[in-house]
This record gives sequence, C-alpha cells and structure tokens, in this order.
Amino acid sequence: MESTSCEKNNVVDALTAVEMLAALEQYRAELSEKDRVIADLRSRLEILEGVNHELQLQLGRFHDVLKPLTVQLTHNLQLSAGRHEQYALPTGGARLKRLAISAEPVDVGLQHTPAKKVPKNDV
Repeated sequence: MESTSCEKNNVVDALTAVEMLAALEQYRAELSEKDRVIADLRSRLEILEGVNHELQLQLGRFHDVLKPLTVQLTHNLQLSAGRHEQYALPTGGARLKRLAISAEPVDVGLQHTPAKKVPKNDV
C-alpha cells in the first residue's frame, strides 16, 4: 500500500508542477503583454511631448508678435476714448504704472482738521 500512496503523491506532485509551470507561462505572457503596452504608451508620450514642445514654441512666437500690437491697440483705444495719456507706453514688456490714491488729506491745512469719530455702539 505504501507504494500506491507514494505513487499517488508523485502523480499529485507532477500535476501540481505542471499546473505551476502553466500558470508561470501564463503570467510571463501577461507580463510581456503589459511590457509591450508600457513601451507603446511611452513612445506615444514621447511623441506628444514633442508636439507639446512645438506648440509651446509657436505660442511663444505668437505672444512675441501680438504683445506689441495689443499694447498699441490698447493705447489707440484709450486715446480715441478721450483719455489723455499720463504715462509712456511700456516697452519690452514693462507694466504700466498705477496711480495710487491715499485716504489721507493732501492739503497740509487739512491734516489738522478733526475727524468725526463715531462710537461703536452707534453703528
């Protein structure tokens, strides 16, 4: 009886080994398919990055051409609207200066006038 029991164990071990080899081959096939998909996606990514870079360059050239034109058009629209120019047009991408408005009185004589104080409970 021991020989049949041992033979059964060998058969079971052989089947298990065959099943394991089949599963291993299946996993290798799946892995190689995933590697192929990854390689394909990487090549697509490279192509899209190249297209993106080219579009960024074109956009930069577009901005370089249109920025002076839009500044000049804005200037012309302001002059045609009756606004007098207070500041020079920016050159080289400089920003227009802004006029600041202070809450404090400008006249020296007005600095000493008392301000009306309102208590908090009256508000």
